[in-house]
Amino acid sequence: MEIVFSNSQEDRQVLRDGLDKHAGPYFDHERKEFGYYIHQNKEIIAGICGKIDCCNVLYVELIYVDDAHRGKDLGTVLMKKAEDFAKENQCFGLRLNTYTFQAKGFYEKLGFNVYGKVDGSKITYYSLFKKL
Repeated sequence: MEIVFSNSQEDRQVLRDGLDKHAGPYFDHERKEFGYYIHQNKEIIAGICGKIDCCNVLYVELIYVDDAHRGKDLGTVLMKKAEDFAKENQCFGLRLNTYTFQAKGFYEKLGFNVYGKVDGSKITYYSLFKKL
């Protein structure tokens, strides 16, 4: 037996497959991934992606708006697309994580509530949830 460091997607998939096998009886739906991307001049200027988790909650893994396009409500448009996707797939809520220097206030304006908080030495990490 040995411990080996790896960033291989194939190795990660072995873990996912093992967890899926173990937790299979608890999943009553297919876990779908999603992604919406805003293009301008054939380049992505904003996007959102994630997946529906085993609790039938949509997890927003990443949301990004290029600095030059902030303040144009693109983040709000993307969050609305994610929420619509969640509703179409009978999710009962959305969850995401953010940091002090990111967009906690933005998410709260969209109806998210903080359910977890970890204070670091320089920044704070927040977990937020929105019930549909």
